[in-house]
Amino acid sequence: ILTLANPPAPPAFTCNHLIYELSENDESPSSAPATLTAAERDYILHWMFRFGGNLDPRGTRSNGQQVIPGTDFRDLTDSFTDETEFSAFIGEATLYKLVNRFQIRYRSTGSAFLGSPIVLKTGTWRGNTTNPCGEVMGFLDEFSSQRGPADIGSAGIGASNQTITLINDGSPDSGAIRAFNTLRGKAVAPFGWTPLFWENIGSAIRFRFDGGTAPSLVLQPYPTYYEYRNGKYLGKITQAATPLGNFATNPYPFGTLWCVGTQGITPGGRCGNAELPRDPSARIPNYTVILP
Repeated sequence: ILTLANPPAPPAFTCNHLIYELSENDESPSSAPATLTAAERDYILHWMFRFGGNLDPRGTRSNGQQVIPGTDFRDLTDSFTDETEFSAFIGEATLYKLVNRFQIRYRSTGSAFLGSPIVLKTGTWRGNTTNPCGEVMGFLDEFSSQRGPADIGSAGIGASNQTITLINDGSPDSGAIRAFNTLRGKAVAPFGWTPLFWENIGSAIRFRFDGGTAPSLVLQPYPTYYEYRNGKYLGKITQAATPLGNFATNPYPFGTLWCVGTQGITPGGRCGNAELPRDPSARIPNYTVILP
């Protein structure tokens, strides 16, 4: 049905048609030769993630140019972030899934913050996903993302007298999520699967009154994260071994709400709407909990 090639085979129109049918809860799409097998379902899911992923920010583009000139955001004239370089990266939305940036200045009494920490830099951004099937007649080249309910970004910061936290939270567009859920949350009986559904991705940067200059990071298991401090690259936090690491039986924020599509019902996933408040049945990932 799909092969590990880029651009993909079959042609882009057929590939897009297949993903569209999956997004409409159709587990037996007309663009496939027969009802999808378990192996085909897993293969298509992995294929979508493989070719819908982003470049390594420290890597090179197809033209040989570095994604980030110099491989990090450090201003060579001082020890801080090159704001022009960072803005250029943020401006190219297909380079990332999510970005979380947080910098504060604070004083401590030894048991709590002394007054409110002063926020120096803050922001959350959500990127776009390049269509793994390729565009059709100049359209469908990329898809926008959704802002999750826990994303507080520059609009607000969760704080107590001991911690201050910035959360980013989001997901791909709802059509892609519906396709994920059709592949892995539907047709359970023939394969003996436990139905699993996609949940939002995100991260939290959390400073404590006694933590010095080093924040703690709380991350969803997908995707891969790259950490920078004052523009300098610190390291990579590798994603789960398979996309299923970011699926759950009662996923955040969707919970167990069914999805009724034009081609049937998927027993969970809220039809991929990632922006509504968390459903009561949904689990609460650690990154959404602001701890004292």
